[in-house]
Amino acid sequence: MPVDPVFTFGATADEEHRFILEAKTRAAEAAHEIGLRLRRFRETAEWQKVTPPHGGTPWEDFTDYLDRGVALSRVTLYKYMDAAAFPQWCFQRFGSEKLAWLKRITDLTVVDESVEQAIALELPVADGQTKPFEKMSAEEVERACKLMRGGQGNAKRTKQPKPEDSPLAELQRRAAEAVSEWIAPRQVVARKLGKDVVLDVRGVPRVQAADVFTALATVLDGEQPQKT
Repeated sequence: MPVDPVFTFGATADEEHRFILEAKTRAAEAAHEIGLRLRRFRETAEWQKVTPPHGGTPWEDFTDYLDRGVALSRVTLYKYMDAAAFPQWCFQRFGSEKLAWLKRITDLTVVDESVEQAIALELPVADGQTKPFEKMSAEEVERACKLMRGGQGNAKRTKQPKPEDSPLAELQRRAAEAVSEWIAPRQVVARKLGKDVVLDVRGVPRVQAADVFTALATVLDGEQPQKT
């Protein structure tokens, strides 16, 4: 599976804001980066610390920051943020529009799907049947989401977790819990590498890297991380 690029996040809110504006100038190829940075900004509330342009009034809320601070279509930015729940290789394969609707679909399901399980879902279509997500257009995935919201269909899960994967799921849960103070659960992925188990982590803020990696090392050692 392709490896996601590692982004360096700004040491201050204003520096991170500059990174976002720089990525905006190449929005077509930087959609994943924009979405990932904005998701983190929203989760950490760092956007509140950004200096408004030209001595303007403080941000009223996150939407106001998107409108005045980033100044790109709000619909587009929320689409990028939803789609950035998935790694960059998914962006390259499926596009942000299709992934954004898939994220909204996984928000409706009762199971917290992994990336592999999510893209393996079969989604409802108008005739009461289902169709594999990978074979659907973005418009079809949008219609599937609306059908599910209206109670007119359900996703069909074709890739179930294997019994032998349960220790992996437990490691995933513990790792996500250990670093929840600093990053979102989806930024940590437990996976097998040959006979070993590894933790992949992305989007770690530079100023918090030591805390995050210390907590993950503790989890891999089989100990319970100590919260301070």
